[in-house]
Amino acid sequence: MLDINLIPTDYKKQIIFARDNRQKVKMLNLSLLLLVLSAGLYLSGNNYFDIKTEEKTIEIAKIDPSINKLKPIEKKYKALNSRVEVLKTIVKSHLYWTEIRDEIISVLPENTVVQGLILNSDPKKGQQITGKSKDLETIAKYRNNLENLPSVKDVKINSAKLSENLDSTDTSGGQAYDYKLSFTLDGAAFNSTGGEQK
Repeated sequence: MLDINLIPTDYKKQIIFARDNRQKVKMLNLSLLLLVLSAGLYLSGNNYFDIKTEEKTIEIAKIDPSINKLKPIEKKYKALNSRVEVLKTIVKSHLYWTEIRDEIISVLPENTVVQGLILNSDPKKGQQITGKSKDLETIAKYRNNLENLPSVKDVKINSAKLSENLDSTDTSGGQAYDYKLSFTLDGAAFNSTGGEQK
């Protein structure tokens, strides 16, 4: 049996071309649909976030005046709090130095006076006492007395010489020696007396 194709060749090509085009058009339509859906999701998401941002902005705008009223109060609180801390430090330091001063003066031998007392708030740095005494032995005795105090250590006699100004101190007999002592304070003494170690 003989098979004869009566469809013209050009018509056959058109049919094949039309079939391919239909598939391409379907793919194009599907791609456009996906693109439109993606764009719609993106825009709706942005719109949602814009709405939420606007809502939060309105809420903050309502609260903001209250926050602005609180800012000066916060500054005042911080200023008062820092003043309170400074006062606490001053009170503790005052109590501490008063106690140290009283200890140093309590061990003074007879006919010995303290004319100057330099106390440093850093226990690692040296402290200094200046004054007058009737003789060198009394100065040495004062040095030993200081060394026996629990909060005082490393007491040294820096200088001891006959005073040129005899009118400033009467040391029973008219003769006086100027002395200068240096010492350090024990670090534990700062804590034990309620002072602050820096």
